[in-house]
Amino acid sequence: MADPRLSKETYTERLPEELELLPAAFTAAIRTFMSRHKIDQATLAAMLGVTPGRVSQILSGDANLTLRTLASVAAALDARFEVTLAPHPERTASTVEQGASAVWSTSDGPMFQAGSGAQLGSMSRGFH
Repeated sequence: MADPRLSKETYTERLPEELELLPAAFTAAIRTFMSRHKIDQATLAAMLGVTPGRVSQILSGDANLTLRTLASVAAALDARFEVTLAPHPERTASTVEQGASAVWSTSDGPMFQAGSGAQLGSMSRGFH
């Protein structure tokens, strides 16, 4: 019997939700990181070499967050994204990791996670 998670109907149902949740997870992680490190939008704009308006677009989640854009933000903030892809919680009997997550770690500070699911693990320094 075919796995129902891999059906065209499941894909069609899930795509709009993922297109909403994934950018929200990344922008929440960026905003929280900036807040914890006292970095405002103007400072991030200067580090990226873009206008504050462009940073506002990125943080709104409405902009097309390409991998290049996310990599640029991570590099400017001296941080990194760590992403986990896990089974959808409504379609599996038991999951340890649920939903889309964006995890930040820096060379000088603790790790932070924002996402729509369960915590991935310890938030202690040096976890990843």
